[in-house]
Amino acid sequence: MRKLGFVCFLVAFCFYSAAFTKENNLKKIHEYVVGREYSLAINELEKLERVDRKFFEANNYDYFLARLFEREGDFASAAAYYQSVINRNSILKSYAMLHLSKLSRFSQNLLLERVFLYEILLESPKSFPQKISKKRLERNFYETQDFNEVERILLSDFSQTDDNETYDRETLILSGLTLLQTGKTDEARKIFAKVLEKSPNPTRPDDLDLVAVQKLDEIDGINNKDEFKLSSQEHFQRGKVYYFNREFNKARLHFSIILEKFPQFTDIAECLYLIGRSYFLEDNYNEAIKWFERLMAEFPDTEFAKEALSQAASAYSRVNKPKEAISRYKRFIEKYSDDEKASRAYLNIVDILRDTSEESDAVSWIEKTINEFKGKSSEAIALFTKIRMKIARNDWTNALKEIEELEKIVKPNETIDDSGGTNLTEIRFLKGYCLEQLKEYDEAIEVYLSIPDGRNSYYGWRATERLSLLAENETSKSIISQKFNHYSEQAEQKLTTSNADQIRQSAQKALRLTNDAEKRKKLLEIIKESYRLLPSYRKILPEKALELKEILALVKPSHHKKLASALLSLNLYDEGTPELELALHKERLSSKNTGISYLNAETTINPKIAFTLAEYYVNADTPYRALIYLEPLWKNIPEDYPIEAISQQHLKLLYPAPYKDLLLANKEKSKIDPRFVLAIMKQESRFYPYAKSVSAARGLMQFIPSTANQVANELKLERSSTDDLYDPKIAILLGNAYLSKLFIVFPNQPQAVAAAYNAGEKNMMRWFLRAKSNDPDRYVPEILFAQSKDYVQKVMANYRIYKAIYNENLEPIGN
Repeated sequence: MRKLGFVCFLVAFCFYSAAFTKENNLKKIHEYVVGREYSLAINELEKLERVDRKFFEANNYDYFLARLFEREGDFASAAAYYQSVINRNSILKSYAMLHLSKLSRFSQNLLLERVFLYEILLESPKSFPQKISKKRLERNFYETQDFNEVERILLSDFSQTDDNETYDRETLILSGLTLLQTGKTDEARKIFAKVLEKSPNPTRPDDLDLVAVQKLDEIDGINNKDEFKLSSQEHFQRGKVYYFNREFNKARLHFSIILEKFPQFTDIAECLYLIGRSYFLEDNYNEAIKWFERLMAEFPDTEFAKEALSQAASAYSRVNKPKEAISRYKRFIEKYSDDEKASRAYLNIVDILRDTSEESDAVSWIEKTINEFKGKSSEAIALFTKIRMKIARNDWTNALKEIEELEKIVKPNETIDDSGGTNLTEIRFLKGYCLEQLKEYDEAIEVYLSIPDGRNSYYGWRATERLSLLAENETSKSIISQKFNHYSEQAEQKLTTSNADQIRQSAQKALRLTNDAEKRKKLLEIIKESYRLLPSYRKILPEKALELKEILALVKPSHHKKLASALLSLNLYDEGTPELELALHKERLSSKNTGISYLNAETTINPKIAFTLAEYYVNADTPYRALIYLEPLWKNIPEDYPIEAISQQHLKLLYPAPYKDLLLANKEKSKIDPRFVLAIMKQESRFYPYAKSVSAARGLMQFIPSTANQVANELKLERSSTDDLYDPKIAILLGNAYLSKLFIVFPNQPQAVAAAYNAGEKNMMRWFLRAKSNDPDRYVPEILFAQSKDYVQKVMANYRIYKAIYNENLEPIGN
């Protein structure tokens, strides 16, 4: 009996030991993958296969191993394991076939690729791999020049599409290209015309609109001005598509044909304006002036003549002809005195006079502006200009007096979004800055402390930085110490419901007055304790993602749930998270087609689910979708919520570090801090690689074609088309090179570089020179464009957080 008991114990121990060993191995594999030590992970998986092949296959580790081999470039081994997944009819069979099709394409075996694509279409309807495969199959036939088969597939698609249903415009483009290849030019023209007709926003033509007009021009032989059969309206439409996409030469070609052949065209004034504006955007100001002057002469009473007058004045100022510029602005004031842009003409004259060091005349025009626009935003802008001029001259006393006047004009929470505008936060910061220069430290400290500091607060951060400098100043550090003692004593009172907000404010102020780790820790505990009694601060945010089994328990049974479970169990977030998201969606698939529906920012969703999806998408290196889920959770959190009170997990999801390998590889060449690149990228595209702006900037780093071409030429980089800006590798390469160039112009000045990246180097140089200082606290207020100033502040707020949570190699700094 004892022997039997011992044998049972031994068997049980062996099972436990085996399970414990497997669990340890799997944990080790996960750690290797997270640490990007893929070869070590592969070794562990191969060991697991040798020890227990049944367990290995039952849990789809053969698929996981195939993915790792593919990542490491061992395509033969990857293919063998993908085939193993297919042979045993795993639930991941369709994904394995999709990867085999990609490997076949990579090895230029398009016929084999086609075999796998057909299998996916037959065996996995209404799935992610099926949707991808259908698109790819069309391309496969096109690339192998089997145009008849492409045409057959596309015609089959169109026959199943209702006239009122939204067309897949990419499919239309491919159809048009196929018809061209088969010599069916008239049919192709109709297809490309339909692409334009179905444009989601004709005022913002997209890349497909651009391809359509390029192909229509090719069909119509438009490059030869003597051979055309187009109407004036067709030329106008195509010209505007080119113009929006910054293909200015082609835009001007269409507009010039209108001018030459259709002199009675109703929109001819706009054609003249767009030609002039296109030269202006190319920095060819002399040529722009010619077209603006012509427009004003030929169509003086049109709306475009008014715009041309303002643009001509600006162009003259940029070619160092201040008298001509001022005379045009004066003419604008005389002719359009009631126009909403008249005040800007006054202020532009002020800026020109400042740039030519005619400051007394500039002050005179400021006073004219204040008197003419009393009670309007232009009065505040003029007064703010006067303040900046006094700060540039180090006239702190008079600057302070003007600031106190401006405080009475600008309302709380009001932002003047016009060029040269400001808000109360910026005004208060400059007040504190002036007081600091006047050595009125006590009052300066209080002003700085009145500016809320949080993760999105640029001036709150700058105020905190100024307080840190004052704490090191021999003259002011005793006052900082007194203030700290005062507020920390207030913060240490007994916490009650009635005094919770006062204690919170005192603790947060004291926190900004010390760098002592122990004191800061104690103050943070007081702050968090006070939050529990304050409704606006105690909003509960999830601190960790749901376990996989927990989130799967919330999902109804479906094929997508099974796929999500299989993929996420392997930590394959890139494929598993979209399947999970789809499984969570009530309306998973359209009844009419195989379109995939995602949850979105407007969908009401449990915060824990939102946080989990955000974490999964960051793990999937798809941070733009993570932000869709996470940022709404922070929408109603007060702006002065201390960064130190935010969990590291939330910060790393709000400020992810994707494309680490690409960023670090470029860091070696450009010497640019990758955290600054991430700060730019977050603001430019929110990490969406296919982003396109209203100014036709493309990709992660939002390059316009002309700047991209210039940087690429300097790098001697051959580029096939503007589409390559959507490739993260190209975008990051060009972005780093351009930022490196800007840092040469503005060394150690990230604010100036950010402004130059957004508004152009020449504009930033003008603002920089007006400030007469390389102190960002003096030149950032000089940034004239409201959008550019906001951009700089957001980039720098991002950069601040990135530096707090990652080192220069993008490794987490820790809690």
